[in-house]
Amino acid sequence: MNYYIGIGGTGARVAESLLHLCAAGYGPNRLKLFIIDPDEGNGNLSRTKELIARYQTARRHLQDQAAPGFPLFATEISTPDPLVWSIFEHGNTRLADYINYANLKSADRPLHDLAGLLFTQAELREQLDEGFRGHPSIGAVVMAEPDEDADPWRSFWTDVEKAQKPGDVRVFLAGSIFGGTGAAGVPTFGAPEMIKFHPRAKIDDATSKVQLGACLVLPYFTFDTAGATGPEAQRLFVTAADFPIATKAALQFYNEKDLAYDQLYLVGDSLAQSVGDFSPGSAKQENRPHYVELAAALAAEDFLLQPEGENPSGRYYIAGRRGKEVGWQSLPLTHDAEQVTARRDLLKRRLVAMATFAYAFLEFGYPLLDTPPGDVDYAWHEDHFYPKKGVFRRDESRDPRQPEQKAVLTAVKEYSERFLAWAAALDEGADGPVALLNRSRLLNGGDTVDHEQELAAIGTFLRESSKELDFNHFKNLLDQPTTLSDRLSPAGKYAGLFYEAARRFAEENYAVTPTPGRAGATADR
Repeated sequence: MNYYIGIGGTGARVAESLLHLCAAGYGPNRLKLFIIDPDEGNGNLSRTKELIARYQTARRHLQDQAAPGFPLFATEISTPDPLVWSIFEHGNTRLADYINYANLKSADRPLHDLAGLLFTQAELREQLDEGFRGHPSIGAVVMAEPDEDADPWRSFWTDVEKAQKPGDVRVFLAGSIFGGTGAAGVPTFGAPEMIKFHPRAKIDDATSKVQLGACLVLPYFTFDTAGATGPEAQRLFVTAADFPIATKAALQFYNEKDLAYDQLYLVGDSLAQSVGDFSPGSAKQENRPHYVELAAALAAEDFLLQPEGENPSGRYYIAGRRGKEVGWQSLPLTHDAEQVTARRDLLKRRLVAMATFAYAFLEFGYPLLDTPPGDVDYAWHEDHFYPKKGVFRRDESRDPRQPEQKAVLTAVKEYSERFLAWAAALDEGADGPVALLNRSRLLNGGDTVDHEQELAAIGTFLRESSKELDFNHFKNLLDQPTTLSDRLSPAGKYAGLFYEAARRFAEENYAVTPTPGRAGATADR
């Protein structure tokens, strides 16, 4: 059983990258996830929540009926309700309210004085609905006692109690260690009694049902604080200038504290690219995706895909780029040196196929559904979706334009839009450090490139040489014989046909051919 717990805004953004990896077929067979964030209105969190809903809708109608091994939305992702542990039961909560600071003066004067010593009056008065604003000491206090009788923790502990063997449940947490929520949550939940050796997880005093991993996300971005004006400028918030000292203190804490993590991954970037304008929280805090979040998601994959019983603790591994550029060779994929090449090939093949599919489906597949079936002059469409039933009749039961079928394909369309936007956001242009997918070919401003005007765009997604096959070649691949599950609905078959054509196109155009065996394939836990 696999769990991902994202803590704070960075944890939500890592979840976004993890979802896209799973959608492309690079993930475990099953994954349960939830988010910890007091700022439920956070724009990063809202984006991730919406993405999860799109993923689950698309998968429910496609993957459940697909043949085994079909990569599209391969991971079964389940979430509790609510998805987010927002910590506080009521809005407008202050730390003073949470610890009953006013009443402590008469009820327990020494404790009142201790709280006054540990926290400033500004910290005690700060409303926490938008997170802990770079003050992890506040977050550590309020996260230490989660309600185990309410979701998401109730579902989590129910699953843990069902486990039988040591390490049966793999739990991976991710969050930044230089801000507020993540910096508070990652060490708090790393304490032995919180998860690893919680009474419901222990087999005995030295053995746990839980194998616990985490990604400590180090500083990797900056933002413009010029937007902090008016009342916001007087409130608590952390700036990029605070990141180094906060990180140094956090790493010293991890070095000295006896935490229960089996494996820790540290990911950061000294280039510190800007991810947008300043916002201390709420809906305005929506940063563009960053490749460090992809690297953190790959760390989660490495942890979750390890063979059962494997726990390479007590060892140190390091990965980094040579020079400024971040290419496919630079991405950290696994601690297993023998699997690096196979994993890299698989990741590249899956992401390029997914990008090709999303582009082709948005530019050609979905718009084609607005054309009446009798007016579509493509052999593949007639064979699969509008075959002859007699001399003068057609079988309309296979038409993906039927309302229920169209709704499924609309969910696929909406997810594809988000995937392309994410893939394009990782790229900063020809002069940027990331050399994975080519933003200028995936998107043109905020819209997809018009394939009728840019026939070659589909063959130039990677920032490397290719055969530059064009969209006409992709259309020809749709006519090639394709074996799809007979259980697929018309919508599932329609999306599956486009995916298989995209996979073939990517393999031909970019020479990303299948690797022998199933190295890096999904793990059934």
